Amino acid sequence: MTSAQQGGSSRPTPTKKLRMGIIGIGVGATQIMPQMESLEEIDLVAGADTDPEVRKAFQERYPEARVYDTAEGLCNDPNVDAVWVSTPNNWHCPHTIMAANAGKHVVCEKPMAATVADCRRMIDAARRHEVCLIPGHNRLFFPPIVKARQIIEAGALG
Repeated sequence: MTSAQQGGSSRPTPTKKLRMGIIGIGVGATQIMPQMESLEEIDLVAGADTDPEVRKAFQERYPEARVYDTAEGLCNDPNVDAVWVSTPNNWHCPHTIMAANAGKHVVCEKPMAATVADCRRMIDAARRHEVCLIPGHNRLFFPPIVKARQIIEAGALG
């Protein structure tokens, strides 16, 4: 008998949490982090930023997480499965490619890149390294969006 037949959630129970790192842990990321905290499938394990004050605030909020002053440091962390790129738009392409080259799955905030050519380079890097690349937006984890996903997963719509 499945959990759905037993009256439980039809959503599969994760066997392993996704260990997420965020490149760019400043203002934009502060909109995402609380929602990540609420998801049992995600473990926020690392953050990277060039601003020492931002790194300090992140470390105070997430004392168990590792903190890096470079994107390279975070991408080279073997305990990070996926990277959320929350840097200024002109850095989306190089940071996404860096993460993909390190074998990390990537969620890149919108806009994905400044040019179509950069988008193609990002997609090519993800394909070459067989990682997922998701262009996302920080509203992805906002409560109304999460609720809509739950309604859809429950089969209440279409």
